[in-house]
Order: sequence, then C-alpha cells, then structure tokens
Amino acid sequence: MTIKSIILPAAILLAAASASGQHSVVFDPTIITEPPKGIVHDMLKRSTTILMQYSEEDYEIINDRYAYSKYVLADNGDVYLYRPLAAIKDNCYLKLQRGNGDTLVAHLPQAIYELQVPDFDGQVESTMFYAFPMLKKPGDVFLQPDTVTGATDYTMRFTLTDGVLKQVDNDRYLGMITDDFTWGLIAEKDVRVDSFSGVPNALPASAEAAVSDYVLKYTDAYLGETYKMTKGAVSDGKVYLRNPLSPPGDSQWIAGDIDGNKAVMKYGQYLGVDTVSLLHYMYFMSALYDEQQQELQPTGQLELNFDSQRRKFSSAGPAEAMIINAGPDEPNPAKATFWLNPSFYEFQSQPATPVTPSIQRYYVFDADNDAYAYFKFEVQPFDVDGNYINPDSLFYVIYVDGRPFTLTPGVYKDLKTDMTEIPFDYRDSDVQSMGVYVRQVYIYQPLREEQLGVQSVYRCNGVERRSPICTTGIDAVKTAGASQASGHAYDLQGRRVNASTRGQVIIVDGKKILK
Repeated sequence: MTIKSIILPAAILLAAASASGQHSVVFDPTIITEPPKGIVHDMLKRSTTILMQYSEEDYEIINDRYAYSKYVLADNGDVYLYRPLAAIKDNCYLKLQRGNGDTLVAHLPQAIYELQVPDFDGQVESTMFYAFPMLKKPGDVFLQPDTVTGATDYTMRFTLTDGVLKQVDNDRYLGMITDDFTWGLIAEKDVRVDSFSGVPNALPASAEAAVSDYVLKYTDAYLGETYKMTKGAVSDGKVYLRNPLSPPGDSQWIAGDIDGNKAVMKYGQYLGVDTVSLLHYMYFMSALYDEQQQELQPTGQLELNFDSQRRKFSSAGPAEAMIINAGPDEPNPAKATFWLNPSFYEFQSQPATPVTPSIQRYYVFDADNDAYAYFKFEVQPFDVDGNYINPDSLFYVIYVDGRPFTLTPGVYKDLKTDMTEIPFDYRDSDVQSMGVYVRQVYIYQPLREEQLGVQSVYRCNGVERRSPICTTGIDAVKTAGASQASGHAYDLQGRRVNASTRGQVIIVDGKKILK
C-alpha cells in the first residue's frame, strides 16, 4: 500500500465554520494513494447528492448522476473507494472495512486531501483535510461534524450487494474537515456506485491512416470567432472529429455520416470518460441556441454542409450548437461545453510568419491590493496574411531593453528548467491566459529598464519564422495599465467566468482572488 500527501486544487475553500467542544479523535495525516492487491472494479457510474456551502446564506445542492468511479475489493474483503468526494481531483482512496454480511464501515477520520496555497510572500500554507461524517441539524445553516464528546471512532456505513456499492447512512453527509474540526464546505450523501453500460465510439482501423490535424472554428459568447486545434478524419463515407475537450493523445471520437455535400452527427453519442477531471461521462449532443433566453434546445442531430475539396464541414445556421455534455440527459449548462455555429476543416501545415504581438500593459507591484507586477500582451495564432496557424508550434519571447527575458525555476515555482521561449498554450500560476489570445506573465523583480518587448516565433516543417519585436516604453504602458480596469474575471485556464461564483480562484485586473 502506497501512502503520500497530495495537493487539493486551490478552488476548494477553507471553511469559516467550526464545531465546538473537545474531541479525542486521532487524525492520521496519511493519504492512501494505492490500495492493496485485489479485484479492481473499474469504469463504474457514481451518483451522489453534493452540498457546497459558499457563505452563511448561500449554498448549492447538486444531484450528480454520471460521475466516473471505481473501487478495489481487497483480498481480505475490505473495499477501497476511489476519490470519495467529487472535489478530489487527485489520486486517493477511502478505506471501507468489512463488517457483518454485506456491510462495510468507513472508520473516520481518514486523510484524503492536502491543501497547499502559496501566499503573496511566496510561502506555502498546507492544510490536511480528513473524511468525516457530517450532519445538517434543523435550523442550522452549516453542516456540523457528527461528533460526540469523548468518542474516538466515527463511522459511515455502506453495503456491497451484487456489485452495487451504496451508502446506508443517508441521513448523514460524508464531508471533509481539518484536525480542528473546521468543515471544508463540501460534502456528499446518497452515494451509489454501480455498473455502467455505455460503449464509447471507436475510430475504425480503416480510418486511422486518414487522421490529420483539423481546425475547429466556432463562435464564443464572450470572445466572438474562435479557433481550436483537434484531429479529424474522412473515411468510407464517414467523418470523425476528436472530442475538442480531450487532451492530446486521447481517443474520443464524434462520428457522422456523409451523404453527398451533407453530413449528419447523431445526438447522444457516448464518447468516454472526461480524462482531465475523471468525473463525468461525456456525450455528444446537438441543439439550437436561443440567445435571448440563453437556453439550449436539443435537436436530434447536427446537420453540416460538406465541402469535399477543402475537407470542410460547416453548420447549417448560426444558432446551431455542438455540445459535449456530462451524462446522456438534456444539456446541463453547468456540466456542458458548447460550440456555437461550429465548422471544422483539415489544417494545412506550412511555414508562415506569425503576426506581430501587441502590448497592453505593465502593472507595477501593488502591496496595498496584494497584486504582483505583471506584463500583459496579446499573441495571436495567425500569420501575416490572416491564416490560422498551429498554436502547438507557436512560441513567444519577452524582451527587456532588447534582451530576451528568461523565466527561471528559482523565481517561477512551477518551472523545472529555464524558459525563454514560452509555448503559446503554456499556463501555470505565473503565466496565465486572460481569454484566448491575451497572456499575462507575472514579474517578481523590479524593472528599472526603459523598454519592454514581445515577439512571436513559429516553427513548422523544420522552418522557423519570427515576427518583428513589438516594443514600448515601460512608463507608457505602466501609466496606462494602472489607470485601466476591465473588471472582467478569468479562471486560471484563461476562461472568462462569473466573478460572483464562489469556490474558485479568479483573476480580476491582475489580482489573484480566492472566492
């Protein structure tokens, strides 16, 4: 059995509510990351009721029906449940000990998460979270740890019958607390893990040789016309488009039938597990978008026009939407990603000179508002003729007084090696995307020089081409930057978000804010 500490995503809030009283409870700060040998029951479906508390009056209850799950039935009869809470994004297990008959007992607390949050001085604060039973008493706003003074062992019961793992104590939530009984503001109950019968689309062997780079072009509600690289293929009267949400190397395919100059992608295709979060089963859907009501109205299929010479597929109208949804039910705005007015076409790889970047601002360190200095600019994946270029082959270089600026691991904690040429799609806690094309790089030392610059670099088919260096005086963009404030909020992946939503780390005008 392997045990180690893991990191909780920063989007999980520390609680402001604690239980009173003294409790003789043993908190073992170890996390099970690998269960003992046994039978692995994988590709299961998990349903649960999730409670997320945002403030004393603001909470949300989510009925989650199509989460990915698995468990291990150990040789001694114990069961190890993978990622016992939906908030857990990393590898951990909850141990359920064999009781009488088909009963399993989770003896709590059990360590499941270590939260590590860097402050603005660069110091990392760590907090361990433990699985623990929670109660919502009549009239109470917050859940409370289900404790009895003097007790040393707290439990939650499950049963395992005919392959179905089910929570028995449905009046209680499985939550997470710290060793001072502070609640982590998230908990679940009515947990049920059972079989899942979906068979994902598979790319036929006959179509593998036809796979090439494709460009997905669509309309974004905030950003307008937007592009994304993916994979596609046309073979034996069919079209295949790789799930745009899939990371490189994954094989999830949306399939469609070609008939002359038309193509149709059927509603409800099962694509597989979301391999980024491992939380939800992904389904392809189609809909018409009602902009006035901001609603998706499902349709039976996505109809596309097909240009065989250009290998280009275009939606029949601007209100057509292509959707990847969590589960086979109607599109859920909270669990669906949609691309409005989509078209996709085969990408032609050839050397090109990238368009020159543009500089937006240099923001000096603001101690009063806990904001580091940052350099903000726009790098677009287009050549000088306006053609879309492959962002995987695009880089940018920051210049200070004509000299390339190097990001070093000693200053930029997410780096392991020096980085002078920054990949277009590279993101971490210090190199951020503020939308699709705008990049924001934090600067952790005073810049006394007079000039900033940024340059795009594109490498294709063994040929490197560079844009001119866009330069400006530091004082000019510093003055402009300090007086501008858009108020727009973005997450750490550069997606524009609602700033009022709790439980997230957002960036507003250069400041990292834990909501």
